[in-house]
Amino acid sequence: MPDPAPAQRLVAQAAELVGRYRRQGGSPRELLAQRAGDRDQVAAAELASLFYGVVAHRRRLEYALEAAPDWSLLAPAAQDVVVVLAFAVSSKTMTTPAAAQVLTHWTSLPMPWPSLLAVDQRIAAEAEPARRFGLQHSMTDAWATTFLAEYGERAAAVAAALLLPAPRTIRANLLRIGSREVLATELTQVGVATKPTAFGPHGLHVTDATPLFTLPAFCSGQFEQQDEGSQLVAQVVAPPPRGRVLDACAGSGGKTLALAASLLNRGELLATEVHDGRRRELELRCRRAGTSNVRTLATSEHDWPEPVCAFAARADRILLDVPCSGVGSWRRRPEARWTLQPDAVPPLLSLQAELLDRAASLLKPGARLVYSTCTLFAAENEAQVAALRARRPELELVRVAEILGGAVAAPITDPSGTYLQLLPHVHGTDGFFAAVLRRPR
Repeated sequence: MPDPAPAQRLVAQAAELVGRYRRQGGSPRELLAQRAGDRDQVAAAELASLFYGVVAHRRRLEYALEAAPDWSLLAPAAQDVVVVLAFAVSSKTMTTPAAAQVLTHWTSLPMPWPSLLAVDQRIAAEAEPARRFGLQHSMTDAWATTFLAEYGERAAAVAAALLLPAPRTIRANLLRIGSREVLATELTQVGVATKPTAFGPHGLHVTDATPLFTLPAFCSGQFEQQDEGSQLVAQVVAPPPRGRVLDACAGSGGKTLALAASLLNRGELLATEVHDGRRRELELRCRRAGTSNVRTLATSEHDWPEPVCAFAARADRILLDVPCSGVGSWRRRPEARWTLQPDAVPPLLSLQAELLDRAASLLKPGARLVYSTCTLFAAENEAQVAALRARRPELELVRVAEILGGAVAAPITDPSGTYLQLLPHVHGTDGFFAAVLRRPR
């Protein structure tokens, strides 16, 4: 049997993943990882882009196909193929004739082009604003209501940016290489195209599809993949030379590694994490990055063991990158727009306040508490900071403009220069927020 054309093979792989996701749920990243060993990384990148796009645009695509009279008659596998082809054509990954040709391998029915082409008119005719917005921007009505209430006329621009593919951004590791310029030169020599990030001083956007994680520069720890917004949060922490930093919600350690590099392996960094798998991943990343000033400890969300409390009481900086709704990272985690809804936010608000109070109670005079999220909503951002200051009026805000300098801070902060405020439709980064509080000496 001859090998199928590359387009047919790509669609078949994507449709298989889409089918498993639609019927079983789960993490797209984990579903992709289960198949990663049987293809080259360039093909894996193309597959990931197509699969993530279908997951993100799921509601809009399925709404368009509901109007197709033969849609419900197709077998589930053929339905998955049509969904993939519909996204491929709408995203200009594939031409209309190519999609029609590929579909013939699964069904003799034609592609439902009239339904797909008429979807904008059908959505515009929806009377209820939240439903109309949710269909247009492929989110639930509950999230649409939240976006409209928070952003008003800007809501469409924010939501549209969250449907775009996330850039591939890396951070030069200054423990292994002198600067991002040196890294860019080395990557150019092996055929990797990059351009500097607009706001982060150590970041590069990779502008081609070159696989990154088999490159010698990655294997030797010269760079880490990290969104520019995440890099900027670490920059706002701004630890003093040889300082002590507690990264109290470290995850797999992107900000921990950036902070270790900024300290040039001096001082002390304690990274705590609830999930042991992420903590082990951080330890592996630390070894590759060449850090020698990082320790990791397991902890729980609702209690810090005595060694963590003792370290926090001596720390110059406490970073709380708290659990949040994560809306700002929807480009990288498209399934989150379906798996977590606004009614799950109140418990997160309680946990955020609990972590803030715990860290603030341990903050020594002169030390700073950096509160950060990857969400876009004031309830988890400015409102949490205001509530903490109402409970603990002795804490004072440190403006990000004072930390980074006015010229650097101006394009990435709120109008007052107080908060780091990164918006996907403005900055091209994931959505991030950070506030800095200090206990006076």
